[in-house]
Amino acid sequence: MSMISILRQAFEKFGTNPHSLPLMVDLPKLSEQTGNNVTAFLGSRLPSGSLKFISVVGMLANLVQQKSGRIEHIFASTSGNTGIAAALLLHGSGVKFHPVIDPRTAPGKKKELLDLGADIVEVSSPDPLSGYLGARLKAVAALVRSTPHSVDLDQYSNVGALAGHYYFTGPYIWNYTAGQVDIMVSPIGTGGTFGGTAFSLRGLNDGLAAVPVDCEGSAILGNNPGKHLLTGLGAHIRCNNVIRAYPAMCGCKPQIIGDEEAFKAAHWLRAEEGIWAGGSSGAAIAAVRRVASQVSGKRIVVLLPDGGESYEETVFDPAWLAKHNINLN
Repeated sequence: MSMISILRQAFEKFGTNPHSLPLMVDLPKLSEQTGNNVTAFLGSRLPSGSLKFISVVGMLANLVQQKSGRIEHIFASTSGNTGIAAALLLHGSGVKFHPVIDPRTAPGKKKELLDLGADIVEVSSPDPLSGYLGARLKAVAALVRSTPHSVDLDQYSNVGALAGHYYFTGPYIWNYTAGQVDIMVSPIGTGGTFGGTAFSLRGLNDGLAAVPVDCEGSAILGNNPGKHLLTGLGAHIRCNNVIRAYPAMCGCKPQIIGDEEAFKAAHWLRAEEGIWAGGSSGAAIAAVRRVASQVSGKRIVVLLPDGGESYEETVFDPAWLAKHNINLN
């Protein structure tokens, strides 16, 4: 079965026609301020509430194709969105899903995972060299070794993550814009969304600029690792899907965004454009501002990974922001 058919069936499972979903909206305030035509792709409007829905559909399809024998348990290192998408897609399938998270996972996302029946495993401390991601990966590897008929979803190396966005997100953006897109701005994350979408769009327009967004304190794009509050962005190690996505950048300068700049942009997006999105979406909006300051009259599409509901106790909580010395003024 083709990836396009698999994606269509995944949407149909939730009574949704993907082509009728209003996944893209224009951002008039940002367009006016920057002198460009800025449009957002909203991951929050996908069935699981994030762009990881597309990634996970692709990854599950790839697992089924590659794995011999039955699968009874799927483990996955996740900061939230990948786990929620997998829990939703596997709900009622007979396959037990085990997301491996860490203390930085937003409380709202942890609740969503529990509500979907996921069997959460939480690591308590970071690995000395590779941080919380390294600790989660070690936990997943140990659990897969000790659990019969189990696999690792592995969003870091599973090429299905790129395939899903190559066959869905890229064509959706192309069709919505009638092929009139000059710049794509997207969080780099674990590489699947950025790489799959960028390769797809650049296959249709080799002059398109694909700009990756990462956070301060992340080693994904070659910088020194450090602490950061943003989730869904940043890691102490580079993964295979990010490496696969490198060629899609074609020399575009990555935009490295700090916590405060990202959170300010997320609050601005909610107040001025009426779009409630998470911290990584704020980082993407901040990156658009930087990129747009260098050009004019361009069609810029920015990918916003998820909504803001799960971040009420963090990014959108004044007390949490004050505790972490984040000044939005």
